Amino acid sequence: MIKDSLNNYCRRTLIVFLFFCGCAYSLHIQASLNLRFNHYTPSNDLYVDYDSNNEIYSFYTIGSDPYVFIAPLSRKLTEKETIFSFEYKCDSVIDYLKIYYGQYSSEVKSSKFSGLEPTSEWKLISLNLTSDLNVFNWGYKSNVLRIDFGDCSGVSFQIRKLHIHSSDGQDFYQEDINKPTFSNLIETGLPLLSIVTVNNEEPTCDFIEAPQGFLGTTVTNASKVSGRISIYHHDSLNTVFDSGDHGMTIKIRGNTSAYFINKKPYKIKLTAKADLLMRDDEHAVFDKNWILIRDEELKALAGFKLNELLGLEWTPAFSYVNVQINGNFKGVYLLLESVERNQTGRINVGKNGFIFEYDAYWWNEDFFIQSSDDSAMNYTVKYPDSEKLTTDEINYLTDLILNYESSLLDGTYDEYIDVESFALWILGHDIYGSYDSAGTNLFLSKYDNTTNSKIKLTTLWDFDCEMMCGDDWSRNHTITRCFKNLFNSDNPNFRNVYFQKWNELNDTIFKVMPEFLDTFSFSSEGKGLNQSIIYDNYLWGISNPLVDESVNKIKNWFSSRKQWLANNISDENSVKYRDIIDNSLRVYCKDSYLYVDKLDNEMVFVYSMLGERLYGGHDSVIFVPTKGCYIVHVGDNYCKILVK
Repeated sequence: MIKDSLNNYCRRTLIVFLFFCGCAYSLHIQASLNLRFNHYTPSNDLYVDYDSNNEIYSFYTIGSDPYVFIAPLSRKLTEKETIFSFEYKCDSVIDYLKIYYGQYSSEVKSSKFSGLEPTSEWKLISLNLTSDLNVFNWGYKSNVLRIDFGDCSGVSFQIRKLHIHSSDGQDFYQEDINKPTFSNLIETGLPLLSIVTVNNEEPTCDFIEAPQGFLGTTVTNASKVSGRISIYHHDSLNTVFDSGDHGMTIKIRGNTSAYFINKKPYKIKLTAKADLLMRDDEHAVFDKNWILIRDEELKALAGFKLNELLGLEWTPAFSYVNVQINGNFKGVYLLLESVERNQTGRINVGKNGFIFEYDAYWWNEDFFIQSSDDSAMNYTVKYPDSEKLTTDEINYLTDLILNYESSLLDGTYDEYIDVESFALWILGHDIYGSYDSAGTNLFLSKYDNTTNSKIKLTTLWDFDCEMMCGDDWSRNHTITRCFKNLFNSDNPNFRNVYFQKWNELNDTIFKVMPEFLDTFSFSSEGKGLNQSIIYDNYLWGISNPLVDESVNKIKNWFSSRKQWLANNISDENSVKYRDIIDNSLRVYCKDSYLYVDKLDNEMVFVYSMLGERLYGGHDSVIFVPTKGCYIVHVGDNYCKILVK
């Protein structure tokens, strides 16, 4: 009896002890919030590299104003969380640190602190933000910080264990529980695409800006890295695909978005054709070329579904995958079929046919065909390979493009284009509210080199700037030359087909799209993507929306867009091009500020190239956080501006 009582007493005491220990540990955890630097938006006067294995940021200052942003807070800070700490190594003196509270903060919302001393050992630095948090009303979920590292160029330093913690003496840095392991990634249910390169070499590239008077920034000198690709499926440690050693190469691809965003898109080229989407035999499409792109807000998911509902010739197949390169998690990507001649499942053209692009980045290609209609845009050839083009093929394609562009002006376009594909393509962009006209990738095809085939638009592609023209036509409708000419032609056939396709398809599109998105949200792929986005956000120091939030945003867009289009498409003449004076909005940049020439009562909106609204208000002088491309919207006018 005494022994039992003693045992019960000990058990109760142990439970109470563990309860209080658990509470204390929980409070200890809550007394610290891990932070990340924002990899998504480039830094200023600062090279940044991130070692995800050891969670170490390496910096090198390259100008007199080096700064970087902290990713948005994942939650509100507690009252005691007022100490900002990190460990660092530094090869030279950084004379001061400066903290700006908020993405668009000026000097009045900043504080200056002592800098970093040279040290080859990890050294802790702690900054007391107590008074600033109250004065500047900072510390809520999604708030950001900007950190300036003095004014010295040529300084190397490293930072780790970045966090805000309690002011009561505790300095607890929670270990990186959000960094996914191989098992974590398998458990999401998404395929895991693992690439191991020779000597663990990482793909690299340089970037080149367009010559004066032309558009964009694009990749150059992209290294092709050889390696092995393996794909794992659904809680299995066994591969469902393995290329074998030296079975593939990987390189960085893309244009402006590849430059401004650290999470790079990639191109994979296999040595032997395969279906990386691992479809059943009936639907498998074997090819050497595949791409990995971002799709943070599910814009491509909805865009390719829209493409399918419109009935365009080719809808690329894809799958969301988690990607590891040399054991390092690189994020969640869309594994996607590339623009390729493949008669069994991609763009169907004959051996004597052509695939070409109306391309803003022609100036970075070895071969292009000049447009007679637009000096900023020319044509590049996707098939055949430009280096394999014969003189006869070049002459044929040059004459074809010249005749095609002339026909758009004189109304004889029916002889050269498949009118329905052009009407469906632009209807898709009008439904999706595409802002970017130069970068939306007009891929054209011609089945063969005879008069039996016509030029077709093949697929919607590139959905970075969707859902941005809420009260107007897409920019392709109002800016892109071929559609301006088609909508305003004396030949009404194109307008008639556009109007006819709207009437035929709009009920189905606006009914099926929300159903499709809801089904995806509740699917195993949607749930796996949700968890993968959490891992991705933590890796890159960003706060992209989860699946439900993106789904609701797209559903709301389609709901409101249907009404706008219904109000503005009354007959074939209602869709005529309405002239917009491109230079009616004057915007220029100086010292990280945008200066907007506007009327006093006009609202100004500033967007990132991904469509995220960064500013909305009446100011005519607006601070922009980093170098990059921005879209300024005032009234009915838009302007794209590059901040260098």
